[in-house]
Amino acid sequence: MFPATVTEKLPAAIVKQVFSLSADDRQTLFLDYVEKAQAVWLLKGNDGFVMMAGEEGERLPVWPHFDLASAWNGETEANTEAVSISLSQFVQDWLPGLGKNQIELVLCPSRIEKEDPVLSAEELLASLQDEE
Repeated sequence: MFPATVTEKLPAAIVKQVFSLSADDRQTLFLDYVEKAQAVWLLKGNDGFVMMAGEEGERLPVWPHFDLASAWNGETEANTEAVSISLSQFVQDWLPGLGKNQIELVLCPSRIEKEDPVLSAEELLASLQDEE
């Protein structure tokens, strides 16, 4: 399944398998891998970071690996690229700002699975601290 160590490239079969996992399994994978990789991946376009519509506002999708962000992006988001944010910067700068603006995060969203793991910035911070 997903590599136990940090790897630059994921095989296409692994990417497909990750997107077919349940929301709980993708959340666990996200938390485990970002702790190892010390980075999160977002999609950025000409107008800023890609957001998803949520029930109560905008949500920020985040991925644990470049290949997962790129695969999700696919052909639907023209002129976007996957960008890496160090985990320390994400925890120190991004999560407090997202929390203040009440923007939830979608961890490793899947276009296949209807339910995605969604956490508030505070919940994600607590989960990341539990992983340490």
